[in-house]
Amino acid sequence: MSSLIVRRRLQERRAHRSSGAAPWLVALVGLFAFGAIMAAAAAGALFGMYNSYAHDYVPIEEKLLQRAVGLTTIYDRGGPDSGVELGSLTNPDAQLLEPVPLEAISPFMVNATISTEDNSFWDNPGINFTGLARAAYENYVKNEFGGGTGGSSITQQLIKNVYICPSITNSDDPTRCVTAERTLDRKLREIVYAVELTRDYTKEEILTWYLNQISYADRYIGVEAASQGYFRKAAKDLTLGEAALLAGVPQFPTQYHPRYNCVRGDDEKCLLDALGRSTLAGEAKVRQEAVLDLMVIHGRATAEEAAAAKLEEIKVFAASNPLKAEAWIDNQVEPRLVRMCKAGLLPMPKGVEECTAWVHSAGYKVTSTLDWEATEAARVLSQTKIAEGQAAGCNCFNAAIVTIEPTTGEIIVYSPNIDPTYRSDKRVAGDIDQLSEINQPGSSFKPAVYLNWFDTQNKAPMSFFWDTSPLAVEGTEITNPRNDGKVSEGLISARAALGGSQNVGAFRAAQEGGVDNVIETAKKLGITTLEQHFDPTFYDHQAVTYGASIATGGANIRAVDMAYMDATIANMGKMIGTKSYAEYVPAQGPEEQPQSGIGAGL
Repeated sequence: MSSLIVRRRLQERRAHRSSGAAPWLVALVGLFAFGAIMAAAAAGALFGMYNSYAHDYVPIEEKLLQRAVGLTTIYDRGGPDSGVELGSLTNPDAQLLEPVPLEAISPFMVNATISTEDNSFWDNPGINFTGLARAAYENYVKNEFGGGTGGSSITQQLIKNVYICPSITNSDDPTRCVTAERTLDRKLREIVYAVELTRDYTKEEILTWYLNQISYADRYIGVEAASQGYFRKAAKDLTLGEAALLAGVPQFPTQYHPRYNCVRGDDEKCLLDALGRSTLAGEAKVRQEAVLDLMVIHGRATAEEAAAAKLEEIKVFAASNPLKAEAWIDNQVEPRLVRMCKAGLLPMPKGVEECTAWVHSAGYKVTSTLDWEATEAARVLSQTKIAEGQAAGCNCFNAAIVTIEPTTGEIIVYSPNIDPTYRSDKRVAGDIDQLSEINQPGSSFKPAVYLNWFDTQNKAPMSFFWDTSPLAVEGTEITNPRNDGKVSEGLISARAALGGSQNVGAFRAAQEGGVDNVIETAKKLGITTLEQHFDPTFYDHQAVTYGASIATGGANIRAVDMAYMDATIANMGKMIGTKSYAEYVPAQGPEEQPQSGIGAGL
């Protein structure tokens, strides 16, 4: 076969192969082109989304300055110059307050925090990719969105506390920064802000801000406050064991609280040494050792150092400066300051919109009406009387005292418990403000009943009615406290009936004067929790219907309101005080009950 023929055949084969391959090649090129277009579109969408979040980002210093004036401090009636400091409002958004530089923090604390919270901190761009991947797997692959570990870097946690938490609307929830809802929008915003923050500031600056604004349980914001509060030493002097303990607290502050996890005696109380210190134990100790193990794994502590730290006996001081009037501050002073802020009486700086956060961290020095010395005397008196009662066989465990100056309307004494710090005995219920709680007032409400009877029925203290004890009403007997309740007093004056706290007379006065009129009179005297078909506890409004038994104490009333009523009576019927600035909200049924707040007219 000639070479010419061979060449022609080869050319034909090549032409045939070329004509057959062309469609596949075109398709392949088209596929690559389509992929490139889609990739470009995705990149453009991602870039646009990033820019939309980054547009809202402002430098962290600007955010911190909005709320970094300092904690608002409350004093008794003597004020900052000569009075008693009662305590400070907590900063609900855990903003930076009085920071210490990084060099003033123990290297143990720095290393323990990084090992625990974000091992890649020094190298990552603000995002912990390993943690993020783990969180994505838990949330999307395992379908546990919102229930996974989160995967946030130290930078992201700083972003959450400073940028995200202040926008969470439930300001009454002190754990909202810890349990903030893990939505996709929140997480994306967190990531973008973290990247921007890392571009704007050094790692040392970010870590300094983080260590100075994180909450370490109790009322301690920042590592210096926690170190001084728990160990009475500067943060630069923390030992490895102490640092590992503090580094483990933020994950679960209530569970790993240094003061609640202690060696206990037979009475279940923490055993204290001569300096009043407890010894660390329980879940906080387990957590501390886990942090030490992480430090060894990450090369931030040797095995020998960790072993020695585990053997270290961690001593924790009791609260050295607890609030002297916690209930007074939380239930009377703070709500009023917030209402004053909302009314425009406490101006906020530009950029600050949320009154609760501002009031807590505005640095105000507030002089209240409370007389701390008199309040302490009242508490001692109530403790003494309770002890005497128990010695005499009384099944009584608690007491509360409040006094109001009638001519000024000022609360002078506010002692809501015989011991507000005693919280393990439910009979004492030391964590409950008995003066603001709804309770039945017993016979102390009778003055309102008789005043209404005088007013609506044109009666006087010497007006008479028949006291027929026992008085049967709808199958129930109303009896007087004297003579076993079975002897009638006969014809008796209103003055004598009130003086003897006779139940039958008060019941007749409520019947004749009209229950609705009694409620209206009580409201004029300062009691705002009584309305027909209104329950101030927001459970079931329609179930609340008062009858004449309101005269013998069957009512929903706060003790502090009873004091206002008595003060008004003592001031010859003239109520003295200042505008409350309270918000009025409609009363709602149980299916519509608000998550927080107070009811109509409160």
